[in-house]
This record gives sequence, structure tokens and C-alpha cells, in this order.
Amino acid sequence: MGQQIDMGRIDFKQADFGWVHSHHDLLIEISKVEMAMEHLEARSEQERAALRPKLESRISRLRDELKDLPAHA
Repeated sequence: MGQQIDMGRIDFKQADFGWVHSHHDLLIEISKVEMAMEHLEARSEQERAALRPKLESRISRLRDELKDLPAHA
């Protein structure tokens, strides 16, 4: 049979879930920037030229932040 885990010993009020929220928030923000990049073609050439570098820079910073988060099992 499976191993039993005593969940009564975990104090969820004291647990640090901050990294989970940070990871989740970064994934959402990356998705938003990716969607914005996918919709650039609907913009004028001038708008695309102005927006693309900003979006690429933003997604690069977000991916770096995600990569730098501490690993948790």
C-alpha cells in the first residue's frame, strides 16, 4: 500500500508560498507579452517597429526573472 503522510504536522499558516505566486505571476505576464507579440501583425509598420523591441526586451527580462527564481520541489 501507499505511504501515509501526516498532514497535521504542516503549519500552512507559516508556510512560504511566495515563490509559487511569483512563478505563477511571471508565467501569466510572459503569456500576455507573447500574445501581444502575436497580434503585432494587425498594427501598422510604424507601430510594429516601435513596439517589437519593447516587447522583446520585456519578455527577455521576465524570462530572466523566472530563471532566477529559486527551485522548489
